[in-house]
Amino acid sequence: MDRPHGNNQTMHDQGETNLSSNGLRLQAKLTLAFVLVGLVGFLLAFQLLPRLILRSWTEEFEAAKGPNAQQLRNRYVAELLASPQPESLRGIADQIVQSSGFDLDGLEIPDLPMDPKAFLSLLSRKNGPEQIEGVRSWFQFLEDRYEFVRIIPYEVPPISEKIHLFHKIIGEGSSEYFLPIMASLSSPDNEFNGVLAVGGSRKVDPLSVTPSSLSSEFSAISMRIANPEEIDFFPAPLIHETNPALYKKALVEKENPYWQERVEGSDTVYQFIPVLDIDKAPFEEGRLLGLFFITYRPPEGVFAWTELASGEGYIAIGVAALFALICSYFFAKGITRPIKTLTSSVTAFADGRLDEPVVVKSRDEIGILAGTFNEMRQRLQTNLKQLRERAKTIESQKEELDEQFKSLQILQNYTENVLASVDSAIFSVDPSGEVRSPNRAAQSLLGLEEGNQIDDSLSETLAERLRTALDIGETTLSEEMNVESPSKEVVPVAVSVTPLKEGGTIIGAVAVLTDLSVIKNLEATVSRQERLAALGQLTAGVAHEVRNPLSIIKACAEILQQNFQGQPGENGLCNDIIEEADRLSRVVTEFLTFARPSEPDRAPLDLNETLNRTIDRIEVSNPEDVIIERDFDPTIPEVEADSDQLEQVLLNLIRNGIEAMDGAGKVVVRSGAEKGDGSVWIEVMDNGAGMDDETRRRVFDPFFTSKAEGTGLGLSICHRILESHGGRIEVRDSKPGVGTTFRMTLPVREREPVG
Repeated sequence: MDRPHGNNQTMHDQGETNLSSNGLRLQAKLTLAFVLVGLVGFLLAFQLLPRLILRSWTEEFEAAKGPNAQQLRNRYVAELLASPQPESLRGIADQIVQSSGFDLDGLEIPDLPMDPKAFLSLLSRKNGPEQIEGVRSWFQFLEDRYEFVRIIPYEVPPISEKIHLFHKIIGEGSSEYFLPIMASLSSPDNEFNGVLAVGGSRKVDPLSVTPSSLSSEFSAISMRIANPEEIDFFPAPLIHETNPALYKKALVEKENPYWQERVEGSDTVYQFIPVLDIDKAPFEEGRLLGLFFITYRPPEGVFAWTELASGEGYIAIGVAALFALICSYFFAKGITRPIKTLTSSVTAFADGRLDEPVVVKSRDEIGILAGTFNEMRQRLQTNLKQLRERAKTIESQKEELDEQFKSLQILQNYTENVLASVDSAIFSVDPSGEVRSPNRAAQSLLGLEEGNQIDDSLSETLAERLRTALDIGETTLSEEMNVESPSKEVVPVAVSVTPLKEGGTIIGAVAVLTDLSVIKNLEATVSRQERLAALGQLTAGVAHEVRNPLSIIKACAEILQQNFQGQPGENGLCNDIIEEADRLSRVVTEFLTFARPSEPDRAPLDLNETLNRTIDRIEVSNPEDVIIERDFDPTIPEVEADSDQLEQVLLNLIRNGIEAMDGAGKVVVRSGAEKGDGSVWIEVMDNGAGMDDETRRRVFDPFFTSKAEGTGLGLSICHRILESHGGRIEVRDSKPGVGTTFRMTLPVREREPVG
């Protein structure tokens, strides 16, 4: 009894050793995790700080675009205001307005800059010669003083938003630009809102500039953000020649104060400020004179790294990483100690030692977990005890349930076997109309399968009876109706439908269908036999009463024939009487044969030989247009039958086929054997007129015929002969206009056992 305890102690010691090593591994993992987190943080800082510096510089560049463009425009304004001419020009503009009365109401003024002559022509339409002369003198003064004098009928944007110049082509490929001086010609009393602009001084310091002078003048501007590398001015023709794409872009953006583009594949940024021709109409393509380029080259990443490394940032990060490594070790050790204790208790718990509590003094989540684990251990002890008691109870209940289940299984198997062996079709339906548990007879008779819908699988009448039972609980008892089998055969059945109830609620219905085919056939056979018996008695009496007078009539006719022999005309009448008497005698004989059939003289018989002999007899008098085809199975066994009676049946069937074809067509006679049921068959097929359903149903009835002549007893006699041989005859197939197939079946001759 001590050895198992020793084994448990050994396992416990091994568990303690494993826990110790696992605790060390966990501490190492936590330390490594903290170190990795610190390294990741260091690398993130190492990568992120330079990018933040570059981003801040980039944002400053973006923020400087507007102020830089404004500084350049301010420099342009300063150049204009440095000249003394603007004050004198405003005075002249006021004199022009006062002298002319500035009466321009109703005049159509073109949207193009006008020279003074065109403007005077417009004024003369509204003002007198004296007023026009005064204005002309002021314009003459301006034309003597400036190279360009223009009346601009549209409102020029404020010079603080756009840079405008006058443009003059000096020679091939060279141009000169003039700074414009502008004064308003607006009057409160008129809708005209124009500008008087002059440029290119002739008598004082010229205001002309060149692209190089523009670049040098504006390059001196102190702009924001690392002093842009360069400021250049490029004329529009030069841009059009060297960079057509930029020229198209400039035509689109020329009304904007500035725009910016970045050079693909580098950090270089260009800021473009358009310069417009004041001597052109608004939005005219030639209005663009050129562009100011402000080039920015933001610092590269290496510069940011160097800038950051020059300080103490990385040193501080390194010291912090070392400190984090030391703290990580002690912090990980503080975490793993209670985890190790908790793991030891869990291992003991897994070994089944539920009496060992978990002792953890920390008040953090691990301490809470330890306290919860102790509560769980105590509850588990209580639950385990209860479970063991319940297990005993459940085990005893299980044994009882197993016995009950076996009994139910036996009962179920017995019920299924009973239902499977019953000849009647039995099945149930649920409230939704789905078929449940059809027995073998139901599957064979109706083709039902589990889950079929009654509306889709059953006849309308039967489905209606089931629906009535499901809806109102009505019971149907032995109601006769016809159903269609899977082979499309109409079968008479007796139907009983009973609703299934549970506590007053209808939960389904059960249907029982009894096949009445055998009963109906027996009833028909008995009825036919009774009718044939009565008919036989009647026929025998009639035949006896008829045959004697016929004999006397025939004898008298023969005497008359002898007495009047040789006299013309009389001999023929006697012959007719004798022939008709003979015919009536044959009919009476057929009646007697039908009413009192003779027992067959049975003997072993080869059917194929009988068939050949019968067909040979028929072909002697067979019409030329009728073909009789033979298709015999040479392996069919012998039968025991009366050769003369079978030959009579075959003659009747083949002649009927020839007559049905109206003297032209083909009759096929076939023979064969049924496998497994010990019978042979003969088929006579013709391609004649065929039969409708009514004729097919009555074709074997006595005295029924579709011919103009005949007694209607031929097929009835054939039917009786085959019945007397233990066989049968049936119409296998017949359709109007297609033909008919008769099939005879005879039992195989039973051979006496050898030895």
